[in-house]
Amino acid sequence: MKNSLLEVKNLKKYFPVMRGFFKKVVGYVRAVDDISFDIKEGETLALVGESGCGKTTTAKCILRAIDPTEGQIILRVDGKEVDLAKLSKKELKPYRRYMQMVFQNPYTSLNPRMKVRDIIAEPLVVNKVASGKEIEDRVAELMKAVGLHPDYMVRYPHAFSGGQRQRIVIARALALNPKLVICDEPVAALDVSIRSQILNLLAELQEKFGLTYLFISHDLGVVYHIADRIAVMYLGKIVEFARTEELFENPKHPYTESLLNSVPKPDPSFRAENLRPIEGEVPNPMNPPSGCYFHPRCPFAQKVCQEESPKFENLGTAEEPHFVACHFAEKLALKGMSVKTL
Repeated sequence: MKNSLLEVKNLKKYFPVMRGFFKKVVGYVRAVDDISFDIKEGETLALVGESGCGKTTTAKCILRAIDPTEGQIILRVDGKEVDLAKLSKKELKPYRRYMQMVFQNPYTSLNPRMKVRDIIAEPLVVNKVASGKEIEDRVAELMKAVGLHPDYMVRYPHAFSGGQRQRIVIARALALNPKLVICDEPVAALDVSIRSQILNLLAELQEKFGLTYLFISHDLGVVYHIADRIAVMYLGKIVEFARTEELFENPKHPYTESLLNSVPKPDPSFRAENLRPIEGEVPNPMNPPSGCYFHPRCPFAQKVCQEESPKFENLGTAEEPHFVACHFAEKLALKGMSVKTL
């Protein structure tokens, strides 16, 4: 879509599996298996799914931390349209400043031997966009923006709490005024009491700086409070894609229903026996099932699910699209979740 900041088309990432003395390739792990989506400028798109479904691998491909096997990664900035998947490392360098990442664990994403000032200033120094007093002023400005006192810049990471460290990580990500920020489980390693503070901070910074987020999470309860649209991922594929409220209240894929069932309900009258749990284990991505990848665990699976891969179709409208990959999406009566309970 022309009004999208980022557009991913038919993205694939296969990791070769090698065995034997001569390291012969005996197969491939299909970490990301032909997915497409777009992120509009200024919005938050959430990518959700179980651990190991390919969410972080997708993010790494977008940032070109790893090279995709196939597909297009189209970034639109400064009136230009560029396919990041085709660029060499040298050609990619000018575009890296437009994309930054907030990592899951602030304890491991900060160098313990560097002061906060140097950590936040590092992108400025590497990209040669500031020097001397400019760096000091920029670091102080960023620390204020994330709710930290500028006097703290002379401290080391060990002197901060988990929530404060994540604020430092966010400040570093904002140093170069990026357009796209990828948040990879940014609150998963934090105390529950701190999570809402970081989510509120991300929302405030988005409005203040006009940021666009790709928010990766396995927790739909967290995602609801920040995402405009949600893409549900299973075993390397996107199985459902819709506006947040629509997906919560009217899920079309059995896997989405299962994820919604896992969200804690703040209702003492709710009984766990009303849930429909996912049976079985996640299949091996090196040898995925035939047909629909979810059929071995799906309570509604029929013979066609084992034989044919479902099409990714829009069951909504042009104005309010709701994409789903399920043979029986129009026939199933799945249970959603009222957003009033969140």
